[in-house]
Formats: sequence, C-alpha cells, structure tokens
Amino acid sequence: SALSKNLSSKKEKANQKMLKAEEIVKKSFSAWANNFIIVLPFVFSALANVILIVPFFVSIIFSIAPLSFVRANIGKFSSITSLTGMITNAKSFLSPFFLIYGVIFLVASLFINAYFSAGATGMAKEIWKGRKISLNTMHKYGKYFYWRYLKALFLLVLIVIGIFAAVAGTFSLPFFITKNPGWILLLILGMLISFFLAIFFSLTLFCLVAENSSVKKSISKSCQLVRKNYFSFLGLLILFGLMIGGTSMVTRIIPFIGGRISTLANLLIFRPVLTIAMMLFVLDRSKSKFKRR
Repeated sequence: SALSKNLSSKKEKANQKMLKAEEIVKKSFSAWANNFIIVLPFVFSALANVILIVPFFVSIIFSIAPLSFVRANIGKFSSITSLTGMITNAKSFLSPFFLIYGVIFLVASLFINAYFSAGATGMAKEIWKGRKISLNTMHKYGKYFYWRYLKALFLLVLIVIGIFAAVAGTFSLPFFITKNPGWILLLILGMLISFFLAIFFSLTLFCLVAENSSVKKSISKSCQLVRKNYFSFLGLLILFGLMIGGTSMVTRIIPFIGGRISTLANLLIFRPVLTIAMMLFVLDRSKSKFKRR
C-alpha cells in the first residue's frame, strides 16, 4: 500500500543518514576501547622501524669516528679537540651517506609498513562488520593485500611529492629568487593548497581494503568520496589534529618523560583510532552495509 511504501522510504532515508565527524570520532574511540588488540600492528611496525634504524646510528658513529680514530682517542671524546676531529673527519662523506641511507630506510620502511598497515586497516574493517578481531585477522589482511597496498603506498608517496613540488614549489619561487621575506606568505599559501589537494588521496588505502579493489579504482574512489564529503572529512582530520596537538602540548609540560608519553599516546591511541575512524568514514559514505556500534 501507499502507507507501507512511505514508511519503507522513510526507513531507507534513516538508514542512509550519514554520520557526523564527531559521531565518527566517538564511535571510533569506543571501538578502539573494545578491540584494544588493534594497537598491535602499530606496535610491531614501530619495533620493526626501530630495528631498521639501529644500523643507521651505528654507521653514523663509525662514519664520524672510524675504528682507528676511536682507538687513538679512547677516553678523550669529552675534549673539544676530539669532537672537532670527529666532525672534520665526517665532512667528506657524511652528507651523501645520510642521503643514501635515508632513501634505503624510506623504501625498507614502506615494505615493512605495507604488511602491518594493511593488517590494521583490515582489522578496522572487521570491527565495523561486527566481527571479532585477532592477530590472525592482521596476518590474513596483511598477506592478502600486501602487494596492492605496497604499490598504493609508493604511488601515494610519488603523488604527494608531485603535488608539493608542483604547487608549493611554484608558489615558493618568488621567495627563493628574491630572498624577500614578504614572499613567505605566498610560500605558506602554496603549502596549504598542496595539503588541501593531497587530502583527496588520503582515503585510497582504506578504499582498497574496504572494497577489495584495484589501486587505480581505490585512488579514484578516494577522490570521489573526498570531493563529495570534503568539509565533513576535513572536519574529521581537524578534530584528530586538535586532539593530537593538544595532547602533545600538555604532555610536553611534564619534565623528562613528556615527549615519550606523547609518542606512546600517538602509537597506542591516536593512530589506531584514526585508522578505525577513516575506515568508518569510507564505509559510511560509501553506503556499505556494516554493523554500527
């Protein structure tokens, strides 16, 4: 009947009602608290990166002070003369070393993070599907999406670098050519425009896992979702930015351990919650069927 059709239409509209940014944040924190195991991919990734960077610091030590130099100056490194000798010794090859290892570290980090990030994104998807998550969930998604996720990561890095190089680089030319401080506002404007453009690609990895799509379709889907929901998505990012920035400012007041507390808060709270929130945003705006908690 007409009445039943009208009721059905109202029900469909109610089901299609989109969540506000603050609702997404609230639901994501609740989901994180009920599924704390989602922090593990971030912890494992951080540990892997720490292990990866240890050789970097060891190499720096021996770049600045080769073994022969160390043996000749044992017990003297507190003196200004020895420190000056170390710095002088490093000048000829330290800069290219930093550049080469920096590139190696970035590439290796992408290979490592592809597995753990894909796993964490998959865990977020499972949470909103109403399923129980475990380390096996992380492994399943990390293994299944690894190569597509890695390809998407590389492409996103290139895209973002390209955007900043083209836009921010162009806007900064007057400042670098003239050295006039008055042009620095144009440089800042270029950076802001670059950031607002880069946002269009920020849902790519979540679209990839949420819809099990190709990298190309995921990039297209990300741009489409952000374009249709730009200000609500920007609002979500601003909310997280304020929370992260506020926490950092408050914790850094604490002597000695303030910085460490801020780092742990990002690792164990904000990064997992942001991942959960981004996945919820994609599912909600894509009108995908999922269990809202």
